[in-house]
Amino acid sequence: MDKNHIILVIFLILWCIIHSVMIDNKFIKYIEKKIKSNIRYYRIFYNITAIISLIPVMIFAHLLPKIIYFQWNGYFIILQVFFILISLVIFVAGSRNYDFLQFIGIQQIINKSVHKSLSKSGKLNTDGILNLTRHPWYTAFFILLWARELNSTSLLVNIIFSIYLVVGTYLEEEKLKIEFGESYVKYQKEVSMLLPIKWIKSILKDF
Repeated sequence: MDKNHIILVIFLILWCIIHSVMIDNKFIKYIEKKIKSNIRYYRIFYNITAIISLIPVMIFAHLLPKIIYFQWNGYFIILQVFFILISLVIFVAGSRNYDFLQFIGIQQIINKSVHKSLSKSGKLNTDGILNLTRHPWYTAFFILLWARELNSTSLLVNIIFSIYLVVGTYLEEEKLKIEFGESYVKYQKEVSMLLPIKWIKSILKDF
């Protein structure tokens, strides 16, 4: 790993740390005490900050010289297309249960209220794809992340983002446990966080 890739790793880790702190429940409670009712603007502020701060890092990553480790050539292209289609299906299935406006932070501004769940009702929803994985959009992103060419740059990005995805999901779940209590704890025991391992195990038991 050369000097530029080390710099990339540092930038990515810093980005992940900053945005993990920004979604930490203690940090949000601290901010809420300071800005009070204006906390409804926090989600959209968080999303905009995340995107804007990530753009220069991704441009830097794109400009780095790359050593190719794996390409989806030949019959592997069929597998790549399969993974991409699966991720899209999971994303669409998740969108039936999630409120996209809530996800990006607009719904909080409209309703002048904040709740942790991304469901349209604001209540704990375990229907449809949410009966297979607790975070289908994150699952879709994870699959899509690894369904691309692997080179000296993308491999580093994938590893760091995968770790960040898991850590960020755990932080989000801490907030959901506070909001829904034992109901969410029970849901965690029944359904896998990202990959539908528990669902697959239940299917295999029938054979």
